[in-house]
Amino acid sequence: MKLTGILADIAEATDEATALKIADAFGGLEINVPGVQSLASGRCSENEFVAAIGLEAATKIAKVLFPHHTCSIAIPFGPTSHRHQRRAEIVSLIEAGKSVRTIVGAMRCSSRTVARIRAELARSRSRKKARPAPHNA
Repeated sequence: MKLTGILADIAEATDEATALKIADAFGGLEINVPGVQSLASGRCSENEFVAAIGLEAATKIAKVLFPHHTCSIAIPFGPTSHRHQRRAEIVSLIEAGKSVRTIVGAMRCSSRTVARIRAELARSRSRKKARPAPHNA
């Protein structure tokens, strides 16, 4: 399977199965990836990234990609992504007051997609409020 971007880098540091596991678990989200020093000190035992793939794989990734500091990265869906966004369902979840994380998990879209649709909804609502009522002659 052809991986690109950060997923290809992760696959090179570990293996393709680990990169796909990360895409499946965190696709569409920004996550904190601990640096080598944090991993070696044991300060990140509760980190969700480490919990998902294990300390050994996380250390391999950190040595190649983040040797000095913890880093926040956006994880793409990669080949696990659903190509067809279901905008109406996302709108329903937004209007129901669901959290970004809940929407991302349920819809397999990115947090940026949720933010963009929220902004579009807000603009649409403000335009509707700004329109004058029609005159009946």
